[in-house]
Amino acid sequence: MVKYRWVNHVGGKLYSIGILADGTLHNPNGYPDDVVRAAVLAADARKRRLTDWHPVPTGTAAGSSLCASHSLDGIHTTKLGVNYKIF
Repeated sequence: MVKYRWVNHVGGKLYSIGILADGTLHNPNGYPDDVVRAAVLAADARKRRLTDWHPVPTGTAAGSSLCASHSLDGIHTTKLGVNYKIF
């Protein structure tokens, strides 16, 4: 079941649309069925493309390892420390 509050599509924004688990459309605003289905499928593809993106490390950058067995090529990290004392 995929529902969106709004989706940007060719003609503008479509509000409250989706495709339910059984394949029927959630379309309370009465948009054309083919437009709703195309907009939801395009939004799903965009969402997958953005969430499945994984950079491929290229080369070795200076300071790119945290320790000998953990490489951090292509990933920017920072180390924050907190000093505390328990009495």
